[in-house]
Amino acid sequence: DGIKLSVETLRGWMLSEGLWQRKRHRDKHRQRRPRRSCFGEMVQADASEHDWLEGRGPMLTLAGLIDDATDRVILRFHESETTEAYMDVLERWIRRFGRPVSWYSDRHGIFRAEETVAGYDEKQSVATQFSRALSELRMELILAGSPQAKGRIERLWNTCQDRLVKELRLAGARTLEEANAVLEKFMQWFNRRCTNKPASENDAHRAIGNLDLKAILSIQHE
Repeated sequence: DGIKLSVETLRGWMLSEGLWQRKRHRDKHRQRRPRRSCFGEMVQADASEHDWLEGRGPMLTLAGLIDDATDRVILRFHESETTEAYMDVLERWIRRFGRPVSWYSDRHGIFRAEETVAGYDEKQSVATQFSRALSELRMELILAGSPQAKGRIERLWNTCQDRLVKELRLAGARTLEEANAVLEKFMQWFNRRCTNKPASENDAHRAIGNLDLKAILSIQHE
């Protein structure tokens, strides 16, 4: 009929008559990454600084590892998030279960460092004490791209900040040593009640063999 209308005017008329529906743009749903098949294929590592003692004692950091396939954990309270804290929980894990195939963590400077290298315009990734230790243990270092990628250990912290805090309160824990004593009982409960059966019955851990674990995981001041 020779009538000229703008697109927005026509869309408005059609909306009012129920002939047009707005398309809602929804955020893309994040799917959880499938678990690894075998116990020991990969451990997720992280630390949680929290008022674990609720003012009864010092601020502590809970460092821990959780197996990706089973959710089995090794946890330990430390004064802060340090290389020594991570080496401590890794040594405890290896002595109990063996060497995992890979280590999955965030991009903290403990695991990844950058330096200006002669001849290069941009900073280059360099090895840290911890990444060198993993290399000697023949464990792959995998760095997460976001906090959401470490979902299993993030959910573990939610459980700990609820149930573990209550256990510490009931025990009246006031020191690092007392907190770790309560933590031992908590880990026994968690590993008995909150773990999953892996898809494969194979255990991917490797034996220590003739590796000098104590020397590899010692803190060397450079």
